[in-house]
Amino acid sequence: MYLLHWRLSYRDTGRRLGRHHTNISHKVKRNGRLMACYRDEFAQERAMARHKKPRHTTRRRSHKKRLHYVIERLQEDWSPETMAEHLKLDHSRSACLRISPGGA
Repeated sequence: MYLLHWRLSYRDTGRRLGRHHTNISHKVKRNGRLMACYRDEFAQERAMARHKKPRHTTRRRSHKKRLHYVIERLQEDWSPETMAEHLKLDHSRSACLRISPGGA
C-alpha cells in the first residue's frame, strides 16, 4: 500500500501507520529522493546497506594518533589543558586530533 500515492499528508499517513508525521517526512526525504516517490521495499534495501557499511573507519585511525600523542605527553607530565592547547596549535587542520581537557 503506497499511502503517499493517495496524496495523503504526512500527518494522515502517520496516523494510519501509528507513527509521528516527522518520522514519515524523514523517511520519505531519506529514501524517496532517487525515485521521486517512496517505495518501502527499496527503502528497506537501502537501510540494510547503510546498516552493513561501517561508519567510523576514518575516525578510528585518528584515535590511534591521538592516543599515542596523549600517552607521550602524559609521560612528560603535561596537563590535559596544555595537551589540548598544543594539539590545537600542532594540528590546527585536523579536527579529529582534538581533546577536551575536562574529559567529556
